[in-house]
Amino acid sequence: MSRASIIFLVIVSLSACTSGKNVATSDEPAGTIIVANMSGDTVMLVDAESGTILTTVASGPAPHEVAVSQDGRWAVVTNYGDRSRTGNSLTVIDLAGDEDVQRIDLGIYERPHGIVFRADGKSVAVTSESQSVVVFVDVASGAILGTAPTEQKVSHMVAADASAMQLFTTNIVSGSITEIDPVNMSHSRVMTIGPMIEGIAVAPDGSEIWVGANREGKVLIIDTASGDSTFALDQFGFPYRLSFTADGSTVVISDPQKGEVRLVNAETRELRHLVTFDESAIVATAEIPGSTSPEGIANDRDGRFVYISMQGLNKVAAVRISDGAVVRYYDVGEWPDGIAYSPLAGKTQ
Repeated sequence: MSRASIIFLVIVSLSACTSGKNVATSDEPAGTIIVANMSGDTVMLVDAESGTILTTVASGPAPHEVAVSQDGRWAVVTNYGDRSRTGNSLTVIDLAGDEDVQRIDLGIYERPHGIVFRADGKSVAVTSESQSVVVFVDVASGAILGTAPTEQKVSHMVAADASAMQLFTTNIVSGSITEIDPVNMSHSRVMTIGPMIEGIAVAPDGSEIWVGANREGKVLIIDTASGDSTFALDQFGFPYRLSFTADGSTVVISDPQKGEVRLVNAETRELRHLVTFDESAIVATAEIPGSTSPEGIANDRDGRFVYISMQGLNKVAAVRISDGAVVRYYDVGEWPDGIAYSPLAGKTQ
């Protein structure tokens, strides 16, 4: 059995043990979708089965990205800010317990953006564009545990393998990837890739890194060990976000400029499905006029559905992985961007 298959089985087993009756087992969406609405300064919790908005949480200025802990309980949102407001905080939401929503002040570590949970499930790694570092934060206490320099400009996104023992940032202006050691909270190496790379996904077994090259309209596939680009997918408008399904078989790539999502076979690099969306209700506030603007990506834990934030519709779309069908839309707030998924049935705050 391959390392990727072992990791996938471990993830599924842990998810099942974590929440019992709350784990999705039917052919319909289930669990909780967490979506950050950039223009509304809010985070919405949406019941994936019914479409009900369970609660709306006030965030900091212009929330951008969301991470959910391995047990599905905690959602942490980066409050990045916009052109007129500089963000420097995280919003923490308890999805299952009785804890209140809390705000973590990051002080000088402004423009927090990319975020992942560390292997302990209790702390997060967050990029700070202003300081060119990854900040490690304890979720419960809000304490800053340490920082690791990226040594590059505009460190925007961060992604991890399934074990969360390998972390990588994309550095937009520098056109590079920085590898971070999450255990020692230190800088490991820098890989020079190409101009304006942003979106990033790491294979569950850590063997490959897929990155979106905005200027070239390509997705580059990087061999993790060597740091070399081994393959490129082209003809994208703007490969904004990328995500592996839990078993590592499929890569989901959103393209807001073309208004489509590609589901790509991770092994053969061939297109499985090209997903398009209902263009009849594009909002006037769409960042890309005339586009449904699929942006953020959140895979469920068992590879059945992926949830896409539709900035041009003010909705979230549920896409079935097996055939690329859009099975439903959920109404959310204005300019939905960052999105995450928890297998737990959400509660009303």
